[in-house]
Amino acid sequence: MIFYSSDIKYLMGLTCQYKRQILILLVIQMGCAALYSVQPFFFQRIVSLVITEFSATLFLKGLGPIAALALTYVALTLLQGIGGAVACKFASDLLDQLQTAFFEQLNRLPLQEVQHQSAGEFMTKFNTDISQTQALISHLLPRVLRETVTILAVISILFYACPATLTFLAVFIVLMTAIFIVKLNRVLEKYARDQRSKWADINRVLDETVQGIDTLKLFAAENERNRYFSKKTASLRRLSVKSGTIVSIFSPVIDLISKFGGLLLVLAAYLMIVNNQIIIDDFLLFFFYVGLLEASVSALINALSNIQPQRVSVDNLCNFFNRMPEEVKDPDKSKSIDAALPINITGLGFAYPRSRMLYCHADLFIPAKAITVIHGPSGSGKSTLINLLLRFYTPGSGEIRLGKENICNFSPRELRKKISVVTQFHYIFHETLKQNLTIAAPWSSDQQVESILEKARLGELVRRLPGGIHEILDPRGKNISGGERQRICMARLLLKNTPILILDEPWSSLDESSKVLLIDIINQLKATATILILTHELPVALDADQVYQLKPNKGRFEVVNHD
Repeated sequence: MIFYSSDIKYLMGLTCQYKRQILILLVIQMGCAALYSVQPFFFQRIVSLVITEFSATLFLKGLGPIAALALTYVALTLLQGIGGAVACKFASDLLDQLQTAFFEQLNRLPLQEVQHQSAGEFMTKFNTDISQTQALISHLLPRVLRETVTILAVISILFYACPATLTFLAVFIVLMTAIFIVKLNRVLEKYARDQRSKWADINRVLDETVQGIDTLKLFAAENERNRYFSKKTASLRRLSVKSGTIVSIFSPVIDLISKFGGLLLVLAAYLMIVNNQIIIDDFLLFFFYVGLLEASVSALINALSNIQPQRVSVDNLCNFFNRMPEEVKDPDKSKSIDAALPINITGLGFAYPRSRMLYCHADLFIPAKAITVIHGPSGSGKSTLINLLLRFYTPGSGEIRLGKENICNFSPRELRKKISVVTQFHYIFHETLKQNLTIAAPWSSDQQVESILEKARLGELVRRLPGGIHEILDPRGKNISGGERQRICMARLLLKNTPILILDEPWSSLDESSKVLLIDIINQLKATATILILTHELPVALDADQVYQLKPNKGRFEVVNHD
């Protein structure tokens, strides 16, 4: 089989959203197939007149079939023009929907689904699968439909107008050709999957090279990376040559079998006319229809020989869209966070797959309107606690409560809207400075953004940028310092103004004056928010209410005396 049942279900669901365009394309393709199917009849009439009749009126008699052929050609041109315009509009709409659906599904997936692959690899799969699926639905399938309908129409006409023996022989040849096509596609499917994987590997190497180019240059490792990249491209090249060779050899062979089948049919008809079993008109009609049949089968072979990469892409999209999204609660049933709430963790147990236990029956109480600090070395599980509180991951055991409610009673969206987090990894988008802040609060005005930037000690940055808050920052904030990136993330937190704040290593990359400013801001926010700080360092000026130590060998929180 060329398609799996899940692929067919996905394609049907997708195309049903475009019933009008699909219906128009179907009608046009069937109209083209009908016009192709009647052409041999007019050819037969013209040739039959020339062979059987020599009179002064021959020219006038031939004008009718010639005029009919001309009208057929004009009608075909009109249909193909209309079909092309409809197909272009349909292809554009379909591409837009596929891209939008892909992006929405990406945002709904759990964090771990997309966190462990490179952007280059992911984008290769994205671009390939989207474009191939779009081409399959909007271009290839209509073409396959037209040729299939033409073949069925020709066979029906042959059964009606020609001897049954010849028609059954024609059907046998078509079936044999179809078997060879199926065999070829099964071989090409493996090559299509392998090629897609190789392309993803190449783009992963490119992505890692771009991200780590400073490291490569630092260790003078560019040549080694070039050799590694060349090895990957050579592997893809060998695979492409093998796949292309199979197509180049077997497609013409199948085409040749189809053509010899047509010659065999003509020979059989020729023997029948020699033995006076059929008349010349029947022979001519059969001859022209066999030619059309052979041409349609050849066109179908050429179309199907390129279908496997597109079929593989459809299968990959099906798998992507069938992945389970994050739990989505009914907004009306999900609890809301409207004020600072205490966080109570009891009996917490958690470990990443194939990794040691990070938490083992851990208990932790984080009071509302207070500052709680957690110490711990790298790898002890401090950042994992953030992922658990935001429901990026689910505890293996134990319970996390916000106020009196289990955290599972809050939707992931509600938690992430009402809990502000500043992590130690400060991602800056290739957007304007304002857009980088309004990710946290899209409704914010220019004045609000400028006020928050001043509060975060970023006024000098705004004045330095030619476009102010509307200046587009370099990718990942390469044109600003690490401390400025940290303060931009802090400004996001201030702009969001939520009742629960979590700060992961907030003092990193900050100079002393910026650190003093941040501590002062945190101390002021304490009056209205639940504040959790994960850090190696505990500044004296920080008005912390309680301090815990997280030790990796125990997986529990231990209270630290704090004056």
